[in-house]
Amino acid sequence: MEQNDKSKDKARSRRRPWLWVVIPMAVLVSVVLLLLVAGVWILTPQRLTALTRKYGTEYLVDGRVDVARVDLTWWSTFPRIELTVDSLSIVSLDPSVPDSVSEIVSVERLQGALQLPGLAGGNIDLRDVEIVRPSACVYVGNGGVSNLNVFPTSPDDKDIDDGPLQLPAISINRFVIEGAAPLRYVSEPDSIDAKLTLHKVSLADAGHPVYEVSTAGGVRISSLPLPDDMMLGIDGRIGWDPAEPMKVNVDGLTLSAGEVSMTVSADADLSDGVTVETFAAETDEIPVEYLMSLARLMPEVATALPDVKTDMALKGSVRLRSPYVPERNPFPAADVRVELSDAPFEMPAYRLQLKKIGLKADIAVNADSVSASTVTVERFVAEGIRGGTFVEFKGSATDLLTDPRVEGCFRGLVRFDNLPAALYSRIGMKMRGVLKADVDFRMRISDMSERTFHRANLKGNARLRDFSAVSLSDSLITGVDNAEFRFGTSDSFVRDEKRTDSLLTASLRIDSAYVVSSDIKAEMKLAKIGVGCRNDASVADTSVITPLGAVMEIGLLRYVSETDTIRAIMRDMKAGAMLRRYSDMARIPQIGAGIKARRIVYADGFNRMTLRDGDISVTAHLRPRRDRSSGRRGNTHTRRSMRRDSTDARSATSGHEYLDMSVDSATARMLRRWNVNGNVKARSGRLFTPYFPLRMSMRDLDFGFTTDSLDLKGVDMKIGRSDFHVSGKVSNLRRSLTGRGHSPVRVDFTLSADTINVNELTRAAFQGGAFVNQADSLSSSGELDMMEMDDDALQARTDSMTATEMVALLVPMNIKADLAFKAANIVYSNMLLHDFSGKLLVNRGAVNLSDLTAFTDIGSIDLNALYSAPTVKNIQFAMGLRLNRFRIDRVTQMLPVLDSLMPVLGSMGGVIDVGIGATTKIDSAMNLEIPSLRAMVNMSGDSLVLLDPETFKVMSKWLMFKDKGKNMIDHMKVELAVENSMLELYPFMFDFDRYRLGVMGRNDLNLNLNYHVSVLKSPFPFKFGINITGQADDMKVRVGRARFNDYSAGERVALADSVRVNLVDEIRSVFRRGTDAARVGPLEISRRRGMALEDSTDTISSADSILFINNGLIEAPDTTVIKPIAE
Repeated sequence: MEQNDKSKDKARSRRRPWLWVVIPMAVLVSVVLLLLVAGVWILTPQRLTALTRKYGTEYLVDGRVDVARVDLTWWSTFPRIELTVDSLSIVSLDPSVPDSVSEIVSVERLQGALQLPGLAGGNIDLRDVEIVRPSACVYVGNGGVSNLNVFPTSPDDKDIDDGPLQLPAISINRFVIEGAAPLRYVSEPDSIDAKLTLHKVSLADAGHPVYEVSTAGGVRISSLPLPDDMMLGIDGRIGWDPAEPMKVNVDGLTLSAGEVSMTVSADADLSDGVTVETFAAETDEIPVEYLMSLARLMPEVATALPDVKTDMALKGSVRLRSPYVPERNPFPAADVRVELSDAPFEMPAYRLQLKKIGLKADIAVNADSVSASTVTVERFVAEGIRGGTFVEFKGSATDLLTDPRVEGCFRGLVRFDNLPAALYSRIGMKMRGVLKADVDFRMRISDMSERTFHRANLKGNARLRDFSAVSLSDSLITGVDNAEFRFGTSDSFVRDEKRTDSLLTASLRIDSAYVVSSDIKAEMKLAKIGVGCRNDASVADTSVITPLGAVMEIGLLRYVSETDTIRAIMRDMKAGAMLRRYSDMARIPQIGAGIKARRIVYADGFNRMTLRDGDISVTAHLRPRRDRSSGRRGNTHTRRSMRRDSTDARSATSGHEYLDMSVDSATARMLRRWNVNGNVKARSGRLFTPYFPLRMSMRDLDFGFTTDSLDLKGVDMKIGRSDFHVSGKVSNLRRSLTGRGHSPVRVDFTLSADTINVNELTRAAFQGGAFVNQADSLSSSGELDMMEMDDDALQARTDSMTATEMVALLVPMNIKADLAFKAANIVYSNMLLHDFSGKLLVNRGAVNLSDLTAFTDIGSIDLNALYSAPTVKNIQFAMGLRLNRFRIDRVTQMLPVLDSLMPVLGSMGGVIDVGIGATTKIDSAMNLEIPSLRAMVNMSGDSLVLLDPETFKVMSKWLMFKDKGKNMIDHMKVELAVENSMLELYPFMFDFDRYRLGVMGRNDLNLNLNYHVSVLKSPFPFKFGINITGQADDMKVRVGRARFNDYSAGERVALADSVRVNLVDEIRSVFRRGTDAARVGPLEISRRRGMALEDSTDTISSADSILFINNGLIEAPDTTVIKPIAE
């Protein structure tokens, strides 16, 4: 029993400490309640209102607190205390603060309650807090003036506890602001006057520690014009736990301003600075037109922003990838997404209208380096109305602020038929067809320089189909049937089992294309063009040559120009070009090019040309520079002397004909700096030009060329009725084209032919010269329209135009030529010559026909001639000619001037040998200037027919010929000279039947005769002479004594052969020295002194006269006496 009692006593002793805790707490609560009851009972509304005014005003610095009523309610609201404040305001009394902003805070009514049970537990539990029509104003003036200066300054930092903020547990079940609540901020230094009016604010407990917030209001900022009806709103949940007062959670908080709405969820920790743990925000769809209407409220933007009509909406979102601490990094690590919904788009000012446009893009912000942020366009699409255009783009970009790196693909489509008519009227052209483009790229912006382009990766193509464009202002029409353009920066190919990669390539393929205007027509078919080069690090060095290649193929190329009267056609053309390093010298370029064409046709107003199977190849390289310093140290006096001699030479040749071969300064520099080598081949070709109006054709053309020479390896040519095989070389071109001293072009050719028609070639040369003088005037007057003529009509036109025109052939001073001829047949006049050979030499204004020989069926020709024509007023001709065994009629045909000088030749027949040496001047119409003619002629022949049969029959009867059937002279040798328009026949003697005659005399070119014939042997027993004077139609024949005897024939002056030989030597000498250094002088014709033709004592005796009268040789004198008529 005792043990039970002891155990009960011990249990009571263990419960007593609880009583020790409960009893003091009960006492404390009772005391607090008693104090609260006493305070509420003592602090009546009147006392509490007065205390609020007094102590509130004393707390402020130069400010005042006004309140109408402050009331605490206890008995009716137990177990909570309610506070009600009416008409509370805080006013700044600082005179520097304007009256309009002196009121800092005003509240029409403030009401709230505090739960006493919670307060007993150390918790602050607020209930039903309502604020009616509050207002607030913050003013900041110049010089530190502010209405907030009424509040005392904060205590020193040393009095502030840096420890963590400790707050009691606070909760609120409902917080409401009713009525308009204007909030104003005025800053004079910043020229800001902003006003926010809250129309609705509510805060409700949604389960501790989460609160639901709802706010609505309007905003007005003086510097930022906003719509009057713009409303602001905040709705959502805010999480705040007094146990962790520096942490805030926002979940689904909706912020709105006008038609802009954003939902935000975030976690923030303010305990140690600001740390945003999480953040996610997303906007609802915002109309783009609404955003642009807001932008137009700013005057400076409104003028530059065009009107836009669209249903497009903007939507965006932001999400943090890691916590954001502003003090450590100004930019957060976040993902941003921007979307523009697909919608129609119209910009009336630019007549731009799209069926739809849309965008989806992401921005990955790099917190450590903003430049390393990435912008990714997931999708950008734009489509024109009626499907006229379509553009799609996908790509990304990074390193935005340093060297942007971009990557993506582009797809585009344009249907020109469906583009708006307003666009065509704006550009002045109507187009049809379809264009598609496809481009992939990966590169940096810096890769677009010539040093780093090899690092760019580009690949794409563009296709154009059924395209046509018609100009609305003129007649220009352009069309493309089907074309494709491709390019790439990292292509490769395999050739001969070797792979070549890292190539930059571009290619263009055109099925057909054309351009037509009022005066031009151009057409191209089956064209392929390609260009490629290495695209690696080696191309970064721009001081060295980067190899480059290009190819081109064209099936048909046709060009017609009505203005320039040009027509050109090219078929099956293949061309290639390359650039590489010359002879392993990295800095010296070598260019190679080649072109082949199955057929080329060219025609203009005057010329026509056709070429088949042409093949042209060329290489060129820059000439290495050489040190010229040693050359500059030459003798100054010598250089000046050379310049003086050059000046004298140019002065001596002034006015002479020079072939204009000058080029412009740019071309001259190119010729000096570049070495060019090439070759031209062609299977056949044709050429017709009125400058040499004969049809010309060629076969198997093959010649090489450089910047200094042309090397013709061989070509077979047919010119009119003549055919040639030509080979040779043209040299010294560079100095001729670039020099200033008329350095001559050197021409060395060898010509072999089967047939040469000299008549035709000579006529064509003269006709071409005449055409040059008439072409410009005929073209300008429209009389010459050769484009519509065929070859036959064109040749007939030039023949008729030049039939009466003969112009001087001038020989340029700057041509030096050596042409060797050899021909099987030569057609000259009406003769056919065989085995023709010789040389044509051209030097300093003169043409020398040297050692020309030819054979006929009955004779041969040997000719040396000089034609000197440096100017129109100074044309000379000299020749030495030998004709062996030629018929007399052919001689007069070959040399018509002999028939004019010796008409007797026209009545003679037979075969003779002729030697001629002659010099003369020629006028501008290519006529001989007879007064300047100097000539020596030697003629000899056997079995010569002297008289025609009828005359011989009469003469043989009168002269009592022994053989009246033989009209022939067995042998005759004659020499004659021409000088001062006078022909002098040197004495010669010949036998004719029973007669031996000696002849001498002279006549002028008007055929005023003065001849003497001595009859040395005849049937008559004496010698006599016959004197012939007068003209052919009025001759006077007088019989007299014989002037020479049988021995006089041996006294003839044998000069013709020596003169001819000497003249040939002089021709060669003059040609070598040039026409500016020497001229062929007139022939020096020597005459023997002797028998004068005028002799008044020249008569026969009376017995001889009676004998002639008796034989009927002379008439008897008239013995009839006639008396004079009487006056």
